[in-house]
Amino acid sequence: MSALNKLNHPRIAQELYTYTFNNGFMIYLLPKEDFKEVTGVLSLNFGSIDNQLTLSNGQEKSYPVGVAHFLEHKLFELADGKDGALEFVKLGSEVNAFTSFEQTSYYFTARDQIGQNIDLLFQLISSLTITAESVEKEKAIIAQEIDMYQDDTDYLLYSGALQNLYPETNLAEDIAGRKKEIKTLSIKDLQENYAHFYQPQNMSLVLVGDFDVNEVYNDIDKSQKRHFSNMGRSDSCRTPLTKTQVIPKRTVSVPDISKPKLVLGIRSSYNSQSLLKQKLALQLFFAMLFGWMSKSYQDWYEAGKIDDSFDFEIELGSRFAFVLLFLDTEEPIAMARLLKQKLSKTEQMMDLTEKHFNLVKRELYGEFLRSLDDVSHLASQFSSYVADGSNYLTMADLLEQLTLADVVTIGREFLKEAEMTEFTISPQ
Repeated sequence: MSALNKLNHPRIAQELYTYTFNNGFMIYLLPKEDFKEVTGVLSLNFGSIDNQLTLSNGQEKSYPVGVAHFLEHKLFELADGKDGALEFVKLGSEVNAFTSFEQTSYYFTARDQIGQNIDLLFQLISSLTITAESVEKEKAIIAQEIDMYQDDTDYLLYSGALQNLYPETNLAEDIAGRKKEIKTLSIKDLQENYAHFYQPQNMSLVLVGDFDVNEVYNDIDKSQKRHFSNMGRSDSCRTPLTKTQVIPKRTVSVPDISKPKLVLGIRSSYNSQSLLKQKLALQLFFAMLFGWMSKSYQDWYEAGKIDDSFDFEIELGSRFAFVLLFLDTEEPIAMARLLKQKLSKTEQMMDLTEKHFNLVKRELYGEFLRSLDDVSHLASQFSSYVADGSNYLTMADLLEQLTLADVVTIGREFLKEAEMTEFTISPQ
């Protein structure tokens, strides 16, 4: 275990062990005694917006937006023809995967045979075995998956906001892609993207739960040598998003809803703060402005202008930064105007006080502590910040260090650079 780097987090009584192998593969081990399950999350810096690459011969190529998601599906077909998901079931484990804008993640949850689960996870992503027949079959499956989203008004609200905020960019596209473009995907397209992005130095493993650190490290070392030795290694360049003009307002009508749904989207730029620090500061800032304890929320709720649907979501990545404010309202035009007025005059808002700040901090600290008691959630949260170099376990320290002045400064800088959009779904 001497090869491992040990980091202590005394505030939360949690140890973290890290190591980077010679091939660039990084591991993060978070042992937690007395927990019955272990969750492992293997993530790649490859998401839906990564659809352009430069091949070894210097050729630049573009692919359909859904290529990362398509590969995520196909890698469950093992080289020996077996179904990877069923192999995990045989170990008594659960397995799944998901693709986000900038990551693809594969994860398992198990109670025992942790070494075997890790080995199977590495086997899963270490080679791409596809045929023309299996690719065509998958296209039909993904087309059905895309169709399923179209009746979900919450999905339509979210995707509509992104189409307004980032028109004609990959963020405006479904993570699964478009059915028309998915049909054009070839075996060669998949092979080129797999070879470019599925490389040890572009991957990390986060393991959380009750395990022996030394034993698990040895298991990982053996498995990565066995499965990753034939994987490629080259520099992976991520294409920046093209900055397009925000669509200021758009409305669509759908059946089966009784009240209009509004989202106010706010697009800004990612600053030099760490991803975790900036997101935490923005969570505090917007919670003070519009959280359930804020005067604005209480006044609007009592007046019937908003209901329990009112919420906000913060999304930050290496190439994007946006905040979405969601609400069901009979007055979408008036509420959009009111929200914009509040955001343009934050210096006049009564909620940016030290007392309110401390209340919101305590609430976030409680949520963070609860996340430490859920191994799957903790593994997922930790993994989401690895690419940025942030350590999720430092959130308690960051909460202690952040002052009201820090949070207000970061929040106002975000708004100073912001462009906004309104997207409304109304009943037909």
